[in-house]
Amino acid sequence: MTDDSDAARLPALANDATELLQLVWEELDRTSNWPTFEAIDRTLLSRDADVDLAELIGQIPPLFMHGGRPQGGARADPAGRLSLTVAGVIACANRPGTHQVLEVVVTGARLGADSYRKGDPALPVEVTFDQVLEELELDLPEDEKRELGRRSAMLLSFEPWTSSSSNNDGLWTYSVDRDIRFYRDVTTIEQYWHARQRQEAAQQRAESVGSPGPQPTDNRLAGALRLGPESPSQSGTPTAERTSASSVTTNHFHGPSNVAINSTDVRQSIKSPKKYAEDSPQRNHPEPAVASVPDSVPSPGSSPIVVFVVAAIGLFGVVPAVIQATHQIWAQITATGMAVCTALLLALCGLKWNRWPRFRTAGLVTAAVLALGIAAVLIVGNASA
Repeated sequence: MTDDSDAARLPALANDATELLQLVWEELDRTSNWPTFEAIDRTLLSRDADVDLAELIGQIPPLFMHGGRPQGGARADPAGRLSLTVAGVIACANRPGTHQVLEVVVTGARLGADSYRKGDPALPVEVTFDQVLEELELDLPEDEKRELGRRSAMLLSFEPWTSSSSNNDGLWTYSVDRDIRFYRDVTTIEQYWHARQRQEAAQQRAESVGSPGPQPTDNRLAGALRLGPESPSQSGTPTAERTSASSVTTNHFHGPSNVAINSTDVRQSIKSPKKYAEDSPQRNHPEPAVASVPDSVPSPGSSPIVVFVVAAIGLFGVVPAVIQATHQIWAQITATGMAVCTALLLALCGLKWNRWPRFRTAGLVTAAVLALGIAAVLIVGNASA
């Protein structure tokens, strides 16, 4: 499934590094799980007492393998896992089982690209292990099927076109994003790796957008957006000469565009209102003067302290004294409850005085009604005593 042209696309590895990748794969094949740093370290020491696994891992780019790279000069975690990427599996493609798992990765990417392009745009795009098996027409025993699913999931989790995933003992489902479009019609690992390189190049170009760079001298967009009178250098140049065919830029969403953006000229051409007023001719209709509001006039509702004072006096002063004036228990309980509600309502109006102006009016009206109700309850209570 690989050839010399594919190997040329990957960074060259020393023989020791390649043997380490192969050893990691052999441990996966033997134990059905990625090996730990300690397991590989002891295996290498049994073969060569002079080998240093930490130094050997430092010679291998992360493109091939994850794990065993502590930060800040710390020692590697003995229980930490060493795992291969797709590139790492390609580097040891002569080992048993690598061909089939790479086929699953390539087929999954192709199916994801087809679903993203042809599927319902309103639905998320997902690729399942069962879809890949059906596409490859693989009829495997249940144990081999799940083992192939687990191994392929271990590789797909590091691939840049997958997002979220679920894995039920090898029966995985991966959601894909728009970067899957680079993998359209891939059928070999060579085509897959070329698509992966194109995806990474596109991401690097996107990340470089917005970084400072050499400023172009073309100011056609500035001339088109200039608010003031056109400068003599622009007015004296015919439109056909300002837009040449060689300056046509590509817009991926709306086709070709003959506008080259110059951010410096755009910022200079958009004048401030004050500057524009100085440069522009006298208007026929001058703007009416706006009357200024004196600072001494307070804004409506800016001092709710009166409401708090009324609430405090009503709750702790007048109302308890009035309630004690009646000897009817029901009247005392009813008046007390209404008094508490009134005080809470007034307090809420004070807290939200500036935020809820409509509630402020309604709250005060309700509080007044409750106060009248308290008076009515007390009058009725005294009359029935």
